[in-house]
Amino acid sequence: MIMLFSRNPNIIKCYGCTETSKFPSLFLVMEYVPKKLRDVNDGKFEINWMNFVDIMAQTADALIHIHQHDRVFVDLKPENIMFFMEREGIRVKLIDLGSIVQDGVMDCKYYTLQYAAPEVSRKEDRSGRKIPITSKADVYSIGAIMLELLTEGAKEENKRYAASKSASIYELLELKKKQRDHIVSRPVKEKWNLNLEMMKNISTIVMSCYKEAPNQRVSMQNVRDQLLLLK
Repeated sequence: MIMLFSRNPNIIKCYGCTETSKFPSLFLVMEYVPKKLRDVNDGKFEINWMNFVDIMAQTADALIHIHQHDRVFVDLKPENIMFFMEREGIRVKLIDLGSIVQDGVMDCKYYTLQYAAPEVSRKEDRSGRKIPITSKADVYSIGAIMLELLTEGAKEENKRYAASKSASIYELLELKKKQRDHIVSRPVKEKWNLNLEMMKNISTIVMSCYKEAPNQRVSMQNVRDQLLLLK
């Protein structure tokens, strides 16, 4: 599995495996990647607007490659998105492929609740019907990651506010977008020097991913193509 996907330039390379007499398990020998998106989310490392767009577009490209093999990554989260900062720009490497499942399965073991699509974490829709896990689950997750970066972690605050208004988080975000034409927080706007058009465009991309129903989400190809238009 790892060797199959590591041919993609945005997926971690595996050079081989080895074992020692001290430990019975096999060890994978993989390329070293110095930075991870989690450090950006936690405020330990700063990126600019174009870095953000590059990271998300390259992540989408890696996921497209996985989807073309009828697989779903499932456990997409900032910890699994690593990158190089080079003179030529950002180079993303998607890591931890152990969560990958066959497209269309009804259940999976490995996911992170904060970024998991509803059909992954709840297993069924509001009517109690089981929903298969498809590539649209990864679309939801990349939307959740972008939302977290663009709102500087305001997702939990949004959830509490939505609960107080008896509204879903999705309805709240739609309301915010209608009121301000975007969902970007003021600190992010000022840090990245974003104008209204930029904020509207990225908000539209995020909202097209972050939908409760899988059939309402766009394809990963659409996500990548729309991100590339922001460059």
